[in-house]
Amino acid sequence: MNLAPHFEDEVGFDAATRAVTKLLDGTRDLPALVSELGHLSDAGELSFEPEPPIADRGELLAKLVSQAVATLGKLGLLAPDAGD
Repeated sequence: MNLAPHFEDEVGFDAATRAVTKLLDGTRDLPALVSELGHLSDAGELSFEPEPPIADRGELLAKLVSQAVATLGKLGLLAPDAGD
């Protein structure tokens, strides 16, 4: 499912959510997603207050992915879980 029409900038999704949609629609794999989120963080497009130690970066990126997936789920852009 191509989610691109649903997350144009005028919708106001943040950079992390736009990055996660690329994983969900198959245009990125997980390592590429983590790399993209890392680059967004390095470029200042994603910011953390206070700035975390490098060792904590993976955990913070995982939280961003989780929040982005939750946002997309609330908007009905994800297929329901088979257990639901």
